[in-house]
Amino acid sequence: MHAEVMNMATLTVRNMSDEVHRTLRLRAAQHGHSMETGVPAMLQSAVINPWLA
Repeated sequence: MHAEVMNMATLTVRNMSDEVHRTLRLRAAQHGHSMETGVPAMLQSAVINPWLA
């Protein structure tokens, strides 16, 4: 039996304002996540459900 491997892309964001960075960090923390797990979840939600973003 082989485990399925899921490849994940890496995204680098440059020139983000301190305010946006702080807001992303706070939103992630409010949901019990780090930036590393919270921001991808927020991006995925915004892309899959753009009317909720």
